[in-house]
Amino acid sequence: MTSDAENIIDWKNIEAHKGPEAVQIAKNFLKWTNEINITAPDNFNTRYLNGEPIQYILGVGFFHNYHFKLNSSTLIPRPETEELVELILSENRSLNKATVLDIGTGCGCIPITLMLEKNTWQSVGIDIQESALKCALENSQIFNIESRMKFELVDILTEIPQFNAEIWVSNPPYIPNSEIQSIEDQVRNFEPQIALFVDDPLIFYRRIIQLFNSDSSAQQLWFECHQDFVLEVAALANKVNLKAKKIEDCSGNLRFILINK
Repeated sequence: MTSDAENIIDWKNIEAHKGPEAVQIAKNFLKWTNEINITAPDNFNTRYLNGEPIQYILGVGFFHNYHFKLNSSTLIPRPETEELVELILSENRSLNKATVLDIGTGCGCIPITLMLEKNTWQSVGIDIQESALKCALENSQIFNIESRMKFELVDILTEIPQFNAEIWVSNPPYIPNSEIQSIEDQVRNFEPQIALFVDDPLIFYRRIIQLFNSDSSAQQLWFECHQDFVLEVAALANKVNLKAKKIEDCSGNLRFILINK
């Protein structure tokens, strides 16, 4: 789903431009990106120059060479999460059939990308927000893979997902509330705080590891983590006799964990 637009304008760097030239850059991008069929809203200039991320203004984000619809309940997909998907694909290159459980699916970019790259896999995406699940379902329909996917409303902290899945993956909220003021304004003011910030940065990891360990069908658990808490998350896995492999991102920071039984 790449287009000539990516050869002319770097989508990932659009938000780095400020001022009137940014408006023209974004409009040029829209002019060239016909296949996603979007147009700039009338108040585009005001919203963009006010700091709102272009992905929310246009309702679309770029992830792993695909375009995904977004809304105010979904995070903007990040390059680090692209790396997580690539790690999963690399680890399971010869695995022909599998079901993926994505916990906190948001716009569905993780499971949808995996389904597009592995056309014999199936997946379930769960989230606590109905509006996010609606967005994820719409994205699966855009790519015509909804028959291999499910999206369910589940609160992972209080409910047990009733799905058989060999591969579990989650990029849960992990930024401590104490860091809110240090986060850049674009993120703090426009992205859904429920998907970013928590009182206890280990709460989701602790719960997911517990559920994974007790599920006989689960074989792999992949996490994206706050770099300051990777060692603690790995220790949570080791404490219940699970194997935890710590993995660096492309910047050399510990970011990901693969957990096996």
